[in-house]
Amino acid sequence: MKNNILLFLLFILLIGCNKSHVTFIVHVPNNTDKITIAGNHSQLGNWNPEIFSMAGCLSPAFLVDNSEIVKRVKKTEKEKLVKLVILNGTIDLEEELQPAITKMVNVLNDKEFENIIYEIFEDAKHDESAWARQVEIPLLYFFGK
Repeated sequence: MKNNILLFLLFILLIGCNKSHVTFIVHVPNNTDKITIAGNHSQLGNWNPEIFSMAGCLSPAFLVDNSEIVKRVKKTEKEKLVKLVILNGTIDLEEELQPAITKMVNVLNDKEFENIIYEIFEDAKHDESAWARQVEIPLLYFFGK
């Protein structure tokens, strides 16, 4: 199942970035791990580890439904939060997404949540070529090597 998900992600990345070839070899040490790498995380529930144990949020749309996911995370016990990567750019739509991302990061900081990588990429757009350059960050953080 995980291999199928990774192959699907690579397929999407390659379609969106026909200028580059991307190859990932991922060793998943724990086959009970559940991972998502996407942008629209409004349907992740309370980010309960029973649903996902890791979430790679590339250009996340935390503003969906009036930032409902930020409100839910604020109510979630720190122990129930997942391992997170939050990445965003600075151009066009990325700039519009940033205020809700900042709210989310502030909520996580207030909870003293430490299982997070948060990075802003200067001059990155909201597109597949940017995500192709960024996707290795969550994969390496989640699975190493």
